[in-house]
Amino acid sequence: MKKTTLLLLATVTATLVLAIVLLSNRQEIELSQPTPQVFPKLLDAINTVATIHIATQAGTITVIRDGNHWNVKEKFGYAADRGKVREALLGLADLRLYEPKTKNPELYERLDLLDVEAEGSTSTFVQLKTAEETSLAELIIGKQHVAKGNPRQDEIYIRKPQDPQAWLALGKLQIIQSADKWLDTAITNIDEKRIHRVRILHADGTSLTIEKDTPSATDFKVLHLPEGATIAAPFNVNNIASTLADLSFDDIHPASENIVSTTVQNTAILETFDGLQVTIKTTAQDGQHYLRGSAAYKPELRQEIELEQKESDKKENESAKTETAEMNQPPKVPPKSPEEVEEEASVLMNKLQNWVFVIPRFKVENFSKHLDDLLEKIP
Repeated sequence: MKKTTLLLLATVTATLVLAIVLLSNRQEIELSQPTPQVFPKLLDAINTVATIHIATQAGTITVIRDGNHWNVKEKFGYAADRGKVREALLGLADLRLYEPKTKNPELYERLDLLDVEAEGSTSTFVQLKTAEETSLAELIIGKQHVAKGNPRQDEIYIRKPQDPQAWLALGKLQIIQSADKWLDTAITNIDEKRIHRVRILHADGTSLTIEKDTPSATDFKVLHLPEGATIAAPFNVNNIASTLADLSFDDIHPASENIVSTTVQNTAILETFDGLQVTIKTTAQDGQHYLRGSAAYKPELRQEIELEQKESDKKENESAKTETAEMNQPPKVPPKSPEEVEEEASVLMNKLQNWVFVIPRFKVENFSKHLDDLLEKIP
């Protein structure tokens, strides 16, 4: 091959590579540039949103504002996760147009932008309305994937219901399509250092009690150990308390529906050094594990050791931050006042009293141990 031909090929190749690099760089720059908002007025009106309506071929979801709270209509009006609500609203408000696509309805299916009611549609429709039923935003959402050149954003195909123009939009938009995934699934959120004692009562009449002498103790100890018996793994003992301190659920039902047997298989009673008592009762039925609960403030459970430590803990907390950072441990947490615990118990009771919760099997197994489950096995 002649030198001139080789030189020409090399020049063409270099030009193509340069063009690809420039195009790639231009695309990354364009994706990071501000573009017109899909709903320019939504951010200013976001505090007037009273209803989020979502529709897919699987059904509808309605998330409704109730003062400072949000509830999920299709889940018996149970509380929604406010973080997920905020994420959805801000995602819609910040969604930006990037590139016009087709106006041809025959091509909508390729982008998953058919009307929700259309046969075979996989789109999602979302609408925001005020308390006066004024529509603030309506959108059909189709295919979605991470944006090229900017992994912090997504490329999302969209169109407005009354507008034939389909668009490629940019943003971070998470419109949850399952009612149970909108729920605030937290049941308990108790600092483990506050837990003094846990008692487990089994239907067969046996029981298990674990406790700590002080909030700063590392491990719970098992009371009433048989002579010569040893604990196989302290983690399994501690896990009883930690599971109860951070319970969450998968689904809920109103207690008034009476869908669960009243037979209780396990009862767990958690008591804190500052007087909070939480009672958890579980039942297994038809392959599901159900939980009922209650909470109360019990002044007689408050421990003097906690009361004496309160002031000194406050003074030592700042210095403890530095000292314990080296040990990779959190600083001491001052105990709550009687008024604070009473309010905490009231809030928790309001959450628990009218509901039956479906919880994962492994969580029930974590806190429903028998004494034999914790002991070192003798060969």
